[in-house]
Amino acid sequence: MDCESVTGSFAAEAEPRPDPGAMAVAALACMPDAAALVDPQGNVIACNDAYRRFHRADPDDDCRGPLADHALRWELRTDAEAAPLPLASWPAMRALEGVSASELALQLRSRSTGESWNGAFSFAPVTDHAGQLLGAIVTIRATRPEPPGEQRLKAALEANQIGVWDWDIGRHTIAHSDHLV
Repeated sequence: MDCESVTGSFAAEAEPRPDPGAMAVAALACMPDAAALVDPQGNVIACNDAYRRFHRADPDDDCRGPLADHALRWELRTDAEAAPLPLASWPAMRALEGVSASELALQLRSRSTGESWNGAFSFAPVTDHAGQLLGAIVTIRATRPEPPGEQRLKAALEANQIGVWDWDIGRHTIAHSDHLV
């Protein structure tokens, strides 16, 4: 069945079609990951509770509005030592330029508290059937950074081809590096 026949079958039905906007907002509410819809002008027009929690916003803050206002409250970085990304490089703005990405590791930092946390950002442009830009969608999954010491240890073990293993008694699993195989 193609799109035309599906569209035609909806037109022939007596029941009204669901409002796409209401359906989009309901879909966001069902998602466990943080999610937001952004209009072509760069305004967050809808987001779910997980988005508000990820941004550590006040319960009465709906997080809607211009991304430029978000940039006054939070900054995005590729890691703790990196300079803040300019607004034009934020995931939603990139999506509005037609760019899509999945699981982009970024750090969000509150400008008011200095607190930082990490997330895996996925984003894409939203277009209609004719390719006209309707906006963007951004989803964020909270992640934990790998401690710097852990990164150095992994690099040293790999460079020296040292094998390690770990036995998790509670889970009945054994993990090992490739050098022990």
